[in-house]
Amino acid sequence: MLLTINNLDVTLGGLQILQDVSLHVDEGELVVVVGANGTGKSTLLRSISGM
Repeated sequence: MLLTINNLDVTLGGLQILQDVSLHVDEGELVVVVGANGTGKSTLLRSISGM
């Protein structure tokens, strides 16, 4: 197991950006996060990296 996220919630400036996000990535897997502008892709990656 390389990465596991369970029930991630992120609130910025009083707005809930991410709600109940879960993700599991095994070693050797390739995962792509796809979505329209403003859907929380960058927020997800920043939260994972601790920024």
